[in-house]
Amino acid sequence: MEGTVSIERAEGEVVETQTEEIKIEEIGVEWEWENSPEVTLVVVESVAQAITLCNSYSPQFVASMVPKTTLNSKHF
Repeated sequence: MEGTVSIERAEGEVVETQTEEIKIEEIGVEWEWENSPEVTLVVVESVAQAITLCNSYSPQFVASMVPKTTLNSKHF
């Protein structure tokens, strides 16, 4: 999904790309927020990987999980 959107920033309205890839080390970065909410999405291979990422980037990193089983959500 590639495209551009108008975003209201502190300096005024600017046109930016709608989506972009970031390095895993940047998932805990708090992005500039005026009137345009931003979200970082990380898809992981396992609950263990999700826990490791959450522990590595907390407290700046908030995690949510969409599990296939309730056992995974209890472990998380």
